[in-house]
This record gives sequence, structure tokens and C-alpha cells, in this order.
Amino acid sequence: MDIRTNQTRLYVYIAMCLVLLSVRAQAMPVQPGPGSSAQADQSSSQSSANGAKTTEPTPDANGVYRVGHGVKPPRILTSVNPEYTDLARKKKISGVCVMELVVDAEGKPYDVRVVRSIRKDLDPKLKKAADGLDQNAIRAVSQYRFSPAEYQGKPVPVHVNIEVNYQLF
Repeated sequence: MDIRTNQTRLYVYIAMCLVLLSVRAQAMPVQPGPGSSAQADQSSSQSSANGAKTTEPTPDANGVYRVGHGVKPPRILTSVNPEYTDLARKKKISGVCVMELVVDAEGKPYDVRVVRSIRKDLDPKLKKAADGLDQNAIRAVSQYRFSPAEYQGKPVPVHVNIEVNYQLF
């Protein structure tokens, strides 16, 4: 086995780990820090029999949930690595592209879009070389398959953010 094959395998492993960490991180509820003035959303809070507040998830207008408050995150079953463009590889461009998508109740992604481009932090001279990396990330993430998110034991559609890490070794 040559060095390039080992580097590719390492890249695939690291990229998969980053994606898994990104999906898992969304499942963690955000706790307000000291001194913050975060207040509970009254529309999604209900009083239980003992007077304590319970928070239930509220889907958006399209019936899509957010992870947390009883909504379990989807898990990646299969992932596809995005292709590097020749020019981006030649210019040794690396960075992170953040994708937002919806995983439906069958575990298929749709409405995949870039929320943070890899081009954002690049030198203006390198931005042209990075063209195509975001589109390749969209194509790759659109081919992912997930175990669906669950709420009360039933599969539900859910919003997810995934980081696609372009890294040359």
C-alpha cells in the first residue's frame, strides 16, 4: 500500500469522526451561561401535575423538528466523501464547509444547503480555486443515509447541521 492510499484512508476516518461529532453535538441541550437572560419559550412550555414546567418540541410550519427536548438525533449510517477539485488540490486549499439539511422520517436528506462556505475564511486570491468545493459537499451530503430522528419512539423529520472538512495530508 502506498502513502497516498494511507493518507486517503486517514482522511476518510477523520472526516467521518467530525461528521459524527457534529451530529452528536446537536443533541446536547444548550444551557444558558451565568448572567445570561435566556428565558423559556412559553409557547412550548406546559405545566405538569406537580406545577413543574416541561418543555416539548414544537415542529416548524413544515412539520420538521429540532434535536433536543425529547427529539433524538439521527445517526449517520452511510456517508460519501466529497471530491476535491483539481484546482483546490493544486492550491492546497483546506477548510470546513457547514451544511444545513433536513433528515426525513426515512433517514434521507433533503433541502441540503451551505450555511458557511469554505470560501469564507480564504484569502481573496484563493477563493476562485475553492469554487466547486461547496457544491461537491452538497452532492456528497445528499447521498448520506441516516437512521431517522425519533420523538416518543416514532421517526420524525429533523433539521441537522453537518460539517464537511476538506483536509489535505
